[in-house]
This record gives sequence, C-alpha cells and structure tokens, in this order.
Amino acid sequence: MAKATRVAFAERSLLQDHNRFLSKINGEAKARRSTKSLVLSKAMVMTYEQLEESRAKRAADAEAAANKARRRRKHKGSALKGGAQNGHGSEVWKAPVARMVAADWS
Repeated sequence: MAKATRVAFAERSLLQDHNRFLSKINGEAKARRSTKSLVLSKAMVMTYEQLEESRAKRAADAEAAANKARRRRKHKGSALKGGAQNGHGSEVWKAPVARMVAADWS
C-alpha cells in the first residue's frame, strides 16, 4: 500500500509539472498572438540604420495623421448658445415648461 501511495504521488507531481509547463507555453502563445504586427516596408533586406529611419518616418506619418484637422459640419446649436441672438435680431425662443404644483394633487 505504501508503494502505491508513493507512485500515485509521483505521478501526480509529474502531471502538475507538465500542466504548469503547458500553461506557460500557452501564455506565451497568447502574448505573441495579441501583439500587433507592424509592417515597416515591403520585403527587402534592411540595415539597422534603414530600419530606424523607416520607424521614424512611420511615426512622423502617424503623428501628422493624428494632428490633421478633420472637416466636420458645424452644429446648429453652437451659434445660438448662451442667449445669443439669431440672424433676425430677436432673442432665441424657448418652449414654455409645464410645472406640477402640490396644490393640484388634492
């Protein structure tokens, strides 16, 4: 009985070790799949200087695209904010608000 117990513990230990190993490999694969691949150029052999130059150019292009002003329609309400007057010289019309008074409930 004692020998069977030792064998069972040894097998369990080996299985746990193998499971840890597989889990570690799986975690590395997930990290590799989740990282975004970045294409710097089209299939050519590059020196380190060319690689750095290509990275710098790509970063500059990305920054320029981020800073580029977008064309958008102006919102209709932006010109009439803050009690401003419309083009006809009168103040902006506001709809009347209905209010409930406690005296109306009884």
